[in-house]
Amino acid sequence: MNTAISSNKRLVISGDTLEFYDYKQPYFYNWSDLKKSTPTRGESSYKFKREDNIKRAMATIRRIIQCNQEDQKEQPKFLTLTYATDIKELTVANPDFHQFGTDIRTTYGDLQYIAVPEFQPVSQRVHYHSLYFNLPFMNDFKSEMSRLWPHGSTKIEAIRSINAMPRYIGKYMTKSLGDKRTSGRKSFFTSRNLHRPIVVHNQKRSIEILEQWSSSLKEIAIKEFQDYRGRDVVYHLFKGA
Repeated sequence: MNTAISSNKRLVISGDTLEFYDYKQPYFYNWSDLKKSTPTRGESSYKFKREDNIKRAMATIRRIIQCNQEDQKEQPKFLTLTYATDIKELTVANPDFHQFGTDIRTTYGDLQYIAVPEFQPVSQRVHYHSLYFNLPFMNDFKSEMSRLWPHGSTKIEAIRSINAMPRYIGKYMTKSLGDKRTSGRKSFFTSRNLHRPIVVHNQKRSIEILEQWSSSLKEIAIKEFQDYRGRDVVYHLFKGA
């Protein structure tokens, strides 16, 4: 059985970005086996949870992109996959998307990707927005995509600013997570071969890392806020990790 451990510090390292959370009240980690509180019900609690989920999901997307923006052989590309038929259920659409992911990796190698499902505003059909790393140039994109995605149309865009990608994907994610049809389902998909952020909960180790890297880190933001559990936090954002 796991034993909960308290801490007042937390570090999140993603690529060259380091985020330091300094909590005024301790938080607990390593608590997966502890009894969880009974969830609240009702529209107001649903709205609060969805807003919180959006913020955390967007932070996760941002960190994953930061972890994978270095050493890319190809310029990242943004794919949009749409249906020609009236597909409005994720239970129907998601298997098609996962098959597309399998086929495109079989053809072009073990590609890294992040994808967000969304419902079109008028038709309400499901479509997918996907950021692909290291996807090579295709001489005949339309015919190749017709083979890999035979369900409708596709669009491809080269990404000029990787730093803008979290906001770009975030606008689709905000709409998707705000839709009750995505409740209880994954708000985004990622390939398993993506680098992931390093999270340091141990208070002593967090301070040691900050001290060790102090000469290379540049603080670019600091703010105070309350987290989703009502705890007061001083947040520091550094570059140069």
